Amino acid sequence: MTRTASPRGLRPHELRAALKTPPPAPLYLCLGEEPHLAAQALELLRTAVVGPEPDVFNSDRFTAGETPAAEIVNAAGTLPAFAERRLVVITHAEAFGAADQAILTEYVNAPSPTTCMVVIAAKADQRQRFFAALMKQAVLINCHPLYERELPKWLDHQTASIGLRLTPEAAHALIEQTGSSLESLINELEKLRAYASARADALAQPGGDAPLPLTPPSPTRERSLVDAPVTLDELQAVSAGARERSVFELTDAVGERRAVAALTILRRLFEQGEYPVPVTTMLTRHMRRLRIAKSHLHAGAAVGALASLLAVMPRYAETLGRQAGGFTEEQLERALSRCLVADAQLKGGRLQKERVVEFLVIELCRGLPGPLTVTPA
Repeated sequence: MTRTASPRGLRPHELRAALKTPPPAPLYLCLGEEPHLAAQALELLRTAVVGPEPDVFNSDRFTAGETPAAEIVNAAGTLPAFAERRLVVITHAEAFGAADQAILTEYVNAPSPTTCMVVIAAKADQRQRFFAALMKQAVLINCHPLYERELPKWLDHQTASIGLRLTPEAAHALIEQTGSSLESLINELEKLRAYASARADALAQPGGDAPLPLTPPSPTRERSLVDAPVTLDELQAVSAGARERSVFELTDAVGERRAVAALTILRRLFEQGEYPVPVTTMLTRHMRRLRIAKSHLHAGAAVGALASLLAVMPRYAETLGRQAGGFTEEQLERALSRCLVADAQLKGGRLQKERVVEFLVIELCRGLPGPLTVTPA
C-alpha cells in the first residue's frame, strides 16, 4: 500500500501515538538536522518492529557510501527469522551516489512487506528520484529543529517517557533557560531524573528529607517518579539556576525599561561567565514575544489567549502583556531591528562584544531614540 506522508511529517512524539496502531509502515524517512529527534524516532521504530531488546538476526544498519546499495536491498528483501518483520536502517542517506540511488529507488517503489526500512537524512534534494520516491512512499518523520511553540509538548512527552514530572513553572523555566537546544534539555532532564530518584530514596527513609545538593540515586530500586514533580526551586538548585534567574531578571528589566537594573544584571551575568551571544538571543526572543503580544492585544485579543499563542505559562503571558503596554508597535519593530544589528556585530563586527550588548540594552530601555552603536563598515 502506498503511504503519502504529510508535507510537515510526524514529530517523534507524534510517531509514538501512530505506532500504537500496528503494523509499522514498510518505509520511514527521518528527515532533518536534529540528531536527537532522529535517534528518538529510530528507537521508537526499533521497539515497534523488533522489540526493545537487540535482535541481531532481524536488524541491519548501513551507512550510505560504505555499503553498496545492492547489498542493502538484498538485506531488505531477506525474510525475518522467527519474527514478523525485520528492520533495515540507512543513515546519512544524502551521501548516496547516483548509481546507488537508482537501485534503492526501485526498492522504494516496491518495498518488502516484511521489512521496515528507516532512511535517515539531514537533508533531501527532491529533484533526485530517490528522495522524490521516498517523499511519496514513506512516512515522513520531521527531525528538523523544533519550533519554540513545539517545545512544551515535546518536553511533556520526554518527561513522561523517563518517568519524570515537572511542575508547570519548572517546565516553563527549563525551556526558557535552555532555549531550543534539545541536547541541553536532555542533559538537564537526566540531571533532574537522577535528583528525583535520589530524593525519592531519601524520602523513603524515616524522617528523610529531599537531598540537596544532588546525590546519586540508588541503583537497586526502580520506581516511577511521576508522583514526585520537580518544583521550580528544585530545578534551580539542581541546574545551577542562579545564572538562569539572572537572565530572566534581565529580560524583565528590559521589558520594563529599567536601564540601571538591566545593566547591573548584565554585568553580573558577564562576571559569572555568560557569553554575549546567548544573552542577545534571549533578549531578541523576549522582544519578539513582546511584539507578538502587542500586535494581538492591539487587535483585541485577551491577555489569556497569549499563553496558548506563545506557548508560555499564563502568569508569564500576563507579564508579557503588561510589558508590551509600555512600548508602541513602532518601538518594538525598531527593537527587533536593533537586536538583529547587535547579532551581526557579535558575529562579524570589530566592536568589543560585551559593549555591543550593553549598548543594545541601553537602546531597548531608552525607547530607541536613535542608534547608540555604529555598525562596522
